[in-house]
Amino acid sequence: MIIQQGTLSFPSHKNNGPQITEQALNFASAPQSTIALLSGFDVQFVEKDEDKDHHVHLIDLDLRTRSLSAHSVEIAGQLGLRDRSKHWDDPYAGMIRYVLFGVEAGDQALGGTLNFPMANDHGPRTLTETVHFSNHTNASVAALTGLTARFSDDDNHLLQLEADVDGQSTGPSQMQVYGTYGLRDSSNNWDDEYDGIIRYAALGSTIGDKRSIEIRTGRIDFSPGSGSGPRESSTSISFANPVGNCAAVLTGFLIGFDKEDKHLQRAIIEVEARKLSNTEIEVVGKLGLKDQTESWDDDYRGWCKFAVIGEAAV
Repeated sequence: MIIQQGTLSFPSHKNNGPQITEQALNFASAPQSTIALLSGFDVQFVEKDEDKDHHVHLIDLDLRTRSLSAHSVEIAGQLGLRDRSKHWDDPYAGMIRYVLFGVEAGDQALGGTLNFPMANDHGPRTLTETVHFSNHTNASVAALTGLTARFSDDDNHLLQLEADVDGQSTGPSQMQVYGTYGLRDSSNNWDDEYDGIIRYAALGSTIGDKRSIEIRTGRIDFSPGSGSGPRESSTSISFANPVGNCAAVLTGFLIGFDKEDKHLQRAIIEVEARKLSNTEIEVVGKLGLKDQTESWDDDYRGWCKFAVIGEAAV
C-alpha cells in the first residue's frame, strides 16, 4: 500500500454547487488501483454577520480518483453547503483533507455506498451490507470517503450530525459494514425528515503478503465546551511491529451543539497521525462548530473515530 496525503481547497463560491476541485499526484511505482479516504474537512458559510443566520439544508462531501497514467492519478473532491433556497445564493468555502492509497499486490480496496431514505421516525439510523474480498485478509477496515446529509424541504437549525462506518470481519475474505447516520435539530424526537448517503471504502491486506498493512483503530472524545475553536485532543496507539509510512483516516464522527440547536456557520473535523517512534503513533483530533458569531461562545461537543493504517516496515 502506497500512502500519500493532501488537501483540496474550495474558495468562496456561490450561485451553483457543489464545487469540484481536482489535483494530480504522481507515484514512484505504479499502483494497481487507487482510493481516497477522508481525514478531515472544514465547511463554512463565508458571511459571518450576526444578522445573516444560516439554517442547514445540505452538506455534501465526496472524494474520487481517476487514473491518468500508470504512475499518476487525479483526485477530485466535491464540497457543497446550502440552505433550502436551493439556488446556492449564500457564499460558502472549505477544504477536504484526504489520504490517497495506492493499492499494490497483496492489498485490496473496495468502495461502497449506504443510502438512507427520507424518514423522520427515529435516529440515528443504521444500515448494513456485506463486502467480499477476492482473497483472504489478515487486516481490514472500513473508512469514510464521503457524506451527504440533508433535511427534506425545510432548512433547520443544527443540533447534531453523526456519520459512522464500522467494518467487522465475518470470515477470512468477508466484511460486514455497518453505517450509522443521524441529522437533527433540538426537538429531541427526530421529527424532521432527513436522508443521506455514507460513502466508504473497505481496505484489506492479503494474509502472508510481505507488504501487508497494519491497522489500529480508536476514538477521541470532545466534552461540551466553548470559548475557543477548533479544539484539539490526542491519544496514543501502539503497533506490535514497526511501521513505515502511516496515516489516520476518519471512520466516523459526531459533531453537535450542546443542549440547543443553532444556526451553522462553520464545522471542522480532522484526524492526523504523528509518528513518535516506529511502533508508537500519536493521533491528534480536531473539532470545531460555531454559529454566525465570532466568539465560539456556544458549547459544542462530539467525537471522531479513526483508523491508523501503516505500511509494514521493510
